Amino acid sequence: MYITIHSPFLWSLFLTILLLHSPIFAEVMFVDLTLVPPSSQANLLDTSFSVTVGTATVSDTDTTEISGDVFSEIELSFDPSNQPDEITTVTFNGGRIEMTDVSYRLNFSFLGSIIADGTGIAATVLTPIPPGSVSENTFELSEHVVILNEGTVYAEGTGLIGSQFEPMSSDFAQEPIEATMEGQGQIEVTLDHIQNEKAYYRVLVTLPLSIDHVAYEESDIVVRLGLSGTLQAEGWFSRCIAALCADLTGNGCVDVEDVQAFSDQWLAIGNPADCPLTADLAGGECYVGLSDLAVFADSWLVGCLL
Repeated sequence: MYITIHSPFLWSLFLTILLLHSPIFAEVMFVDLTLVPPSSQANLLDTSFSVTVGTATVSDTDTTEISGDVFSEIELSFDPSNQPDEITTVTFNGGRIEMTDVSYRLNFSFLGSIIADGTGIAATVLTPIPPGSVSENTFELSEHVVILNEGTVYAEGTGLIGSQFEPMSSDFAQEPIEATMEGQGQIEVTLDHIQNEKAYYRVLVTLPLSIDHVAYEESDIVVRLGLSGTLQAEGWFSRCIAALCADLTGNGCVDVEDVQAFSDQWLAIGNPADCPLTADLAGGECYVGLSDLAVFADSWLVGCLL
């Protein structure tokens, strides 16, 4: 059988497939991590608001429940049985974490008091210099940051304290707070099940948070905001594990006709929740790119009579 390739792009794609035709050792998965429901173990954070006037410091605490999601990019390899073998990098690309409102009441005895409220606060998690390294499922939190970029904190005082403490209002949308984390986070990827020609994996990320930020400082008055606890989020991704997943034309052979079908979807983007792209062979992001091309190359000529 002779097949003629006329398109220059198809020729380039065809030759790239031949060059990439080798076993795949590492794959990149795009995973939308959803925060697990708040509990005493995770996503129920302790917050604090403290004011120092001269040598006297008064503080109050409150808890906040967090919810939302974090976008991540995970590079990992798999063994021949499709079990996760090694996670090499993790990159956080944003998302939105919402916090329930908090209130603080600081009593300076006969000197007066300060009342503070935090409303509509939200944050995101980013990796400023990607990718973030992972070793034995552990990564350094210092390579990632939490940015408070929505909501406000308002505080005002009464009595003698109030006369020295002017009303304070911090708008995180106008002046975001970027907090570098310390310590180590954990990432786990486990094979959940295999169905038809795909393997489905669960990702669990745990981030211990400890943030101490100076929100206001003037003369002998210092205001600090604190946040501590554990952020935990989980997500899922799937990947094609059968060579004939790359048989896009359904003729039982991964050949030049499939190159044409693959090229028709090259660089296409779809909705990850219900991905229509059959050429999204690597899975996860509903985008046809180099990782899918590598999967296609690894299946080249499978099922064909040579």
